[in-house]
Amino acid sequence: MGAHPSTKVTSKSCCSRLMGPFSKCCGDKGARADMDRKDKDKQKTSHTHTHTTHAAKQAHQIDVPKTFDEMFQWNSAVMGLSGRKWMQEVLHCFAEMVEHIADTKRLQQECNVVSIRIAKTSGDSVNLSEFKSCMLAALRSLLPTTWDTNHEVAWNWSLGVVI
Repeated sequence: MGAHPSTKVTSKSCCSRLMGPFSKCCGDKGARADMDRKDKDKQKTSHTHTHTTHAAKQAHQIDVPKTFDEMFQWNSAVMGLSGRKWMQEVLHCFAEMVEHIADTKRLQQECNVVSIRIAKTSGDSVNLSEFKSCMLAALRSLLPTTWDTNHEVAWNWSLGVVI
């Protein structure tokens, strides 16, 4: 696991182009703005409907994940992957890997740390595409109005660098 020795970011413009969607996803404006918009929409909807069904009442009782970690956990459970201990280790180190994606030496250190953490888990078989599926599903869910193909390309590239 880790960046291949020959894998290098070839230019700052390439990196800058790909880092834009990262900033939008991880910055204050990203998921928080989408969640605020959803909350306002829910308030408007609840005021306009006087009659609610039993299903609607249950929907209001569901605790919808609002952070990346919560949404990742929820998506991994939905996908039947919640028992993977190694995924929790990758999730624990994921923010540091994303933060240092443009610094190959530091990224390699972070990959080494996560490799050691994975090795200490119970011996589950590791399939990083499972983590990728949960990660992308979580990001899409948290950023439904801002998520686009640029985000998809950037996040797929980031995992391609690490894997």
